[in-house]
Amino acid sequence: MRRLAFHDALTLLANRNLFRDRVQHALTLAQRHSTCVAVMFIDLDNFKNINDSLGHDAGDRLLRALAQRIVTASCSSDTVARLGGDEFAVLLEGVAAITDVERRAEALIQILEMPLALDGREVRGTASIGIASSAAEAGAEALLSNALLALGCVAGQGFLFARAGSLEQLSQSPFVARRKQLWTAQAAREELSATGRFKALQAIDPQAQGAA
Repeated sequence: MRRLAFHDALTLLANRNLFRDRVQHALTLAQRHSTCVAVMFIDLDNFKNINDSLGHDAGDRLLRALAQRIVTASCSSDTVARLGGDEFAVLLEGVAAITDVERRAEALIQILEMPLALDGREVRGTASIGIASSAAEAGAEALLSNALLALGCVAGQGFLFARAGSLEQLSQSPFVARRKQLWTAQAAREELSATGRFKALQAIDPQAQGAA
């Protein structure tokens, strides 16, 4: 029961709540060892079309297969999570250089775009990745918010790194408000599953983060 409360039932990956806890723990360690962490939010761009045309069962099998690809492409020290729907995330600890994260994002996109046989058809998709890295003193909410901002702006265009100078512009994206709502709603459902009650969850607000 405890495993189900902190893992996604379909893919058995970490769920949103466990991922958030891992991010906070990673930042605590980073502060202790003067290292850096990064978060990648991954969205499967055309999953809805595949799901609608082939059916939900095929869609579930596709999600499991792509989840396994993400795990295979990740390091043993990474945390891979399914955030809900067709969105995944990867936590990278001990990041030495931002260019290393970018190379991994490029490689991950290529892996996810490789054709996959599903019900006698060759399925091809594209993926978008929003990335943020954090100094040890930054909080988990700021790191997650920045990655979410980047993902909200990059749709269908590969990957985008949320850098300090671009955060204000990213926060104006019309995609961001909807993604924040989905994040909060999914976290509330997982809290209900884990505890039997809803917990008051605060939406990620990048403008509030910047004002703090």
